[in-house]
Amino acid sequence: MLGESISLFQQLDDPISRSLLLDSLNTLFNIQGKFSELLTICQKKLAAAKDLGEQRMIGYAQAEVGETLYHFGDYAQAESDLRNGLAVFKTSHPYEFSLWQQDLANVLIARGQFQEAFELCQSSLVYFHSIGEMGWESTTLASLGHAEFSMGKNTEAWNHALESLELLTRIHMFTFFVPRTLAILALLYKERGNIDIAIELND
Repeated sequence: MLGESISLFQQLDDPISRSLLLDSLNTLFNIQGKFSELLTICQKKLAAAKDLGEQRMIGYAQAEVGETLYHFGDYAQAESDLRNGLAVFKTSHPYEFSLWQQDLANVLIARGQFQEAFELCQSSLVYFHSIGEMGWESTTLASLGHAEFSMGKNTEAWNHALESLELLTRIHMFTFFVPRTLAILALLYKERGNIDIAIELND
């Protein structure tokens, strides 16, 4: 599929058509967990955005590269790419800024930088709650819970993980993100000594 898609990509002279094709492939490979293929697509999206010279697209594509590198464990480069993407959104695109802040927070948690991750999640949560965006509010709550768990704030982590799960049950299109919340709950159950429940949630 990737070879056929790249062939089609190369046949498209219109950069906007190329961008739309890459967006579709990005979503597909992300859902399937095909991160090697996804990285190739994200890099092509970034190159296409630079060809167009559209800063918002460049920022988004840069952040997507960072998000994908996170899955490979390349946390230092993931952090760099996400920060570069966020710099584009900081002053005039609060939605995208808040969205990618939580991805940066996930990277920072993996790098042991829990306090900054906690602060980023809090900022994103305030924004998404203020506009009634329950989907991204739920994912931010999961990331916030992870940061809190890493800081030893287990009560807060438990409450925010449950809030995340409650929101996710009301938004069926966000079921893709349920495992993230369940993973946080599994850590908390394990901490409480409920190993069987923790294992079940991770299955």
